[in-house]
Amino acid sequence: MISFVTLFARDIERTADVYRLLGFEFVQEQHGSGPSHLARHRFRAGHAPHDRD
Repeated sequence: MISFVTLFARDIERTADVYRLLGFEFVQEQHGSGPSHLARHRFRAGHAPHDRD
């Protein structure tokens, strides 16, 4: 089973817009001092890899 996929893009907003047209929704995240990025979190009940606040 695939748990996540990382896509690299030169223009993250333009790329995200394409996926939004397909129905994807994103949240902006940043972990510590790492780069800001977009993520899509959709998990079946009881299958999340970690708790999200």
